[in-house]
Amino acid sequence: MLDMVSNFWKLDVEVKKRERTSGSSGQGDLDIAAVALDSGMFTDSELVDQMMTFLAAGHGTTSHALQWAIYTLCKHREIQDRLRKEVRSQLPSVADGGSVPSAGHLDSLLYLRAVCNETLRLYPPVPSTIREALCDTTVVGYHIPKGTVFTISPAVTNVDVELWGPDAGDFNPERWVRDGCVNSGGVSDAFGILTFLQGPRNCIGATFARAELACLLAVLVGRFRMELEDPNREEELTQRGVGAAPADGLRVRFDIIEGW
Repeated sequence: MLDMVSNFWKLDVEVKKRERTSGSSGQGDLDIAAVALDSGMFTDSELVDQMMTFLAAGHGTTSHALQWAIYTLCKHREIQDRLRKEVRSQLPSVADGGSVPSAGHLDSLLYLRAVCNETLRLYPPVPSTIREALCDTTVVGYHIPKGTVFTISPAVTNVDVELWGPDAGDFNPERWVRDGCVNSGGVSDAFGILTFLQGPRNCIGATFARAELACLLAVLVGRFRMELEDPNREEELTQRGVGAAPADGLRVRFDIIEGW
């Protein structure tokens, strides 16, 4: 399967190179591969590797985040109702074929942003990753020699009660709407939330991923009332690729709500 996808990207790179040589491509044809190709910074092999990375990192992770957002909103109907009220009052309807929401529209929806941030905190799409120590160091009394490969777990750090308080394990979007907490959730250290990691090696697609989740969730919540098939069932995590999703998927009922 991976060979098939890799071969597709190789063909795509070859086609784009021929288009640029013949002058048949236009500004409307720009995509990630085209921009990278025009930069002249990558070999064909490196371009294929980059496309494989974008595909692996950007597809399943957003899907997992959306599943957990739907799950938590089904578990907390009052939050779902409040979010729907905000979406319907501030975004144009997706059904009337009128104006298209802009990035500015999304940025103005503070509760939508809070729900997305809280979902990503409690259910980071990539629950753990690895790093390599670049120099000898000591962490909480443990000596870590240069070259040591170790695991970092956003899923653990993001619910640390020393950082987030006694309600660290609760789904509480309110922590993101309090004064001075819109971007931090109230945690005092930026490294207290590691969903997209921190520092120079943080996730390059963090901003896009947040916007993508917000768009999808706004449309679903604005248009549908969502309810779990079995409200009493507690979902279990399973590792799927680099991310973590509900073990058996989600069985959710979507009822259309007229008027938007």
